[in-house]
Parts: sequence; structure tokens; C-alpha cells
Amino acid sequence: FWLVEVEGAYSARRFDREMGAADRVRALLARIELDPGIPEGLRALRQHASAHNWVDGPQAIATVRHAAVHPPRRARAFDAPENVSWDASMLAFWYFELALLRLLEYPGDAPYNNRISRRDGPGLEYPPWSTGA
Repeated sequence: FWLVEVEGAYSARRFDREMGAADRVRALLARIELDPGIPEGLRALRQHASAHNWVDGPQAIATVRHAAVHPPRRARAFDAPENVSWDASMLAFWYFELALLRLLEYPGDAPYNNRISRRDGPGLEYPPWSTGA
């Protein structure tokens, strides 16, 4: 909705019919200035993605999601260990949180609690659109 209706960056037809799920997520990440790579803190997902030649986080999320909800692909979803699916869900939630913060004009000079880096430490950091405060 945001990229099509508010920003006018894509036509509804292109976004809905011509772009795959991973490309839609990549478009959103580009708009919020977030690197689509899989963060270091998601070790299981990074290893699995590397082993399966997934190029980035959006592809990992889309592949795991498609395998889980489309019957012919379900067997592939369950080939992934549970910690890989968990990491993919953490990544999707993180993207969603950052998109909401950006949409709500969260300032770049205020830290937020990053759910991924919080796994190994305090997790407080500035959002990707930070001006380096």
C-alpha cells in the first residue's frame, strides 16, 4: 500500500502482478534504506541461505513462506531446520518493525531496540536511516 498508493513508486499492476514476493520486499527495504542482506545475528538462516544459494533476506523469507503455504512446495519448507524457519520469521518481523518506524517518521537520531542484535547484546542502535547521531 505504502509504495503503491502513498509513494506512487509502482503501479498497482506492476507491484501485484509483475513483481514476485522477494522483489516487493526488496523494494520496501530500498525505500527504508535497509540492506537486504541477512544480518549476522541470524546464523542458522545465513548458513541455510548460503547452502541453498539464496541471495538475500527477501529471497529467504519468500522461499520459506512459499514453501509453507503452497502445497506443492511444503516438503521444501520442512527440509529447513526449525531454527532456520525461526530466523526467517525474526527477519520478517524486523523488516516489518523498521517499515512501521519509517512510515511513522521515527527520527534517525533516536535509538530503537533491534530484535536481532538483542539476541547477543543490548540491541540498542540507530535505525538504518540515521544521520549518524
